Amino acid sequence: MEGSIMIAVIAALSAIAGGAIQGYFSYLLNKQKNKYDRLRELDNKQKEIYWDFWYSMQVFMNHNTDREAFEAFQINVTRLALYADNSTSKIVQEYFQTLINQNNNKKSLSRESHTKYQTKIMNSMRMHLEMDGFDNFELIAFTPQNNIE
Repeated sequence: MEGSIMIAVIAALSAIAGGAIQGYFSYLLNKQKNKYDRLRELDNKQKEIYWDFWYSMQVFMNHNTDREAFEAFQINVTRLALYADNSTSKIVQEYFQTLINQNNNKKSLSRESHTKYQTKIMNSMRMHLEMDGFDNFELIAFTPQNNIE
């Protein structure tokens, strides 16, 4: 009788241990899957925000006296600061602060400075996306002149 109780206890402990081990590994797998899913979602969000940043900058450059264009650009700079990788966020914030400071001082940033910042920002984004960078990148403002005949 004592032997059968011991066998029953060992069998019960084995079942409990087996269930605990299975539960632990299931927990670890779910945790890894959730982490992977969050990182994938963040990666997709970053791609969207990178595009929105460049698009809003281009619109603002083309319509630089339009308040709505500036506000859209400003919002996308803030979104980028929140969601982008650290190096891209820092470069964008530095560029944005330089633009604001130059505007407040009634000075214009040189074309070379714009190109330098834009190239650094684009290459930081591309590096984060595991893509090769560019030697040079520059957005060109479209500002047509009214032709008077």
